[in-house]
Amino acid sequence: MNNSFLKFWSFIISIVLLGAMSACSDDDPPLPDNTVNFETDALGFDDDETEKTFKIVIDRATTAASTITVNLAATGVTYGTQFTTDPVASGGNVTINVPAGATEASFKIAKVAGLLLDNSAEVNFSIASTGEELVVGDKKALKLSFSSIVSQGSDAFELNGGTVDASFTAPNAVYVDFSGNAQTSIDRTLYDLAFYNGAEFRVMLNYVSNATALVLDKNDIDAVTAADAEGKSLAPGPGANATIGLYDAWTWTSDLAQTVIGEVSATDANNKVYLFKPAAPIGSNTDNATWYKIRILRNGTTGYTLQYARLDATTHSSINITKDADYNFTFVSMASSKTVAFEPKKANWDIVWSYAAYYTQSYSYAFNDFVLINNTAGVSAVKITATDALTYASFKEANLTGLEFSNKRDAIGSGWRSTSTGIIKNQFYVVKDGAGNYYKLNFLTMGLGGDGGTRGKPVIQFALVKKGS
Repeated sequence: MNNSFLKFWSFIISIVLLGAMSACSDDDPPLPDNTVNFETDALGFDDDETEKTFKIVIDRATTAASTITVNLAATGVTYGTQFTTDPVASGGNVTINVPAGATEASFKIAKVAGLLLDNSAEVNFSIASTGEELVVGDKKALKLSFSSIVSQGSDAFELNGGTVDASFTAPNAVYVDFSGNAQTSIDRTLYDLAFYNGAEFRVMLNYVSNATALVLDKNDIDAVTAADAEGKSLAPGPGANATIGLYDAWTWTSDLAQTVIGEVSATDANNKVYLFKPAAPIGSNTDNATWYKIRILRNGTTGYTLQYARLDATTHSSINITKDADYNFTFVSMASSKTVAFEPKKANWDIVWSYAAYYTQSYSYAFNDFVLINNTAGVSAVKITATDALTYASFKEANLTGLEFSNKRDAIGSGWRSTSTGIIKNQFYVVKDGAGNYYKLNFLTMGLGGDGGTRGKPVIQFALVKKGS
């Protein structure tokens, strides 16, 4: 075999191999950096808080265990005597272990109870380094004040609604506190019923889910059987009237008058039994074996007694709920037979983004990407139509004059987005919080309409327009 023949075939093989490598490269482009970022850039301790948790968001689930090292620099406050961290800091650094499959990491800081400090006391955190496969992102700094803050706002604030399912439904409800520059993300199916802590005795169904209920003409829970559910549906149907009988209305202002469960009477005999379907996937519209029978009584002047059982039970269980004035509602899970933490304190949130059962004039259905305001605690909002002369960027305190704010629960609702085109670009909102602070609010991305966002993790921007007195 001559050298020319060998050189020819060596050349051909080289070309084939290069083509194969190129094809593999085209089929499997390298993934972008898996960056880690603080969830926000500034936080403060409220007067009665002694502990805070800081979240670090990871772009996508890690494939291997890793670490994140956070540097801390304190001013006007001393580590070890006036505050501590968990994990414990060493040499001015906190090292956080990140397990495989994680999409976030966190650490805690605790201050000594009753600590009196100058308003300048603060700790500045910075993501210093990461372990395997992780990269430090742009949002690597966070300032913690040891007193409450009134945030100036954020240009890009991502809400952690979680990874959506096949129906584009996110698993979490996300509560946002503009002045605190904070969000609270929590599993929206964690509870069944919300018990009002104000002067009235009112109960709401899970309002960030699709729980439904229907009143029966009986007031003895143990006398209700599966036969009482025959022929009855807890599935929403056409028409607003059909929905009102199953879902709480969202158009109420502050009187809670449009709830499925009527006001709890001081006379026990007046309190009826209801059929109740929990949030999916636990509750089924058609399988009443997943339903409960419930009855609610007053427990003196300071709380409630919830009676509940499955339809075929001949006895019932009870939970006593005591009103807590720091919160709008106290939340109860019948599956776990206890009260559960859900909403932040009523002074610590302004809007909640989630999924909601809602209705139009013609039909009722579940809305994704629904926004409610904390009207129970005095929050109100108004929509602003943008013009060439008035934009989100140019809106300032002088533009507040003459605005008519709404205190309806759904003052924002679904009006900020369209399922076909995504965010409605020619509008923004102004939100007045319970402390009298005015914030302008703009929605940036939501993962629809080619906006480049991620469904379940919308990005908003907000800015302080006028500080409350």
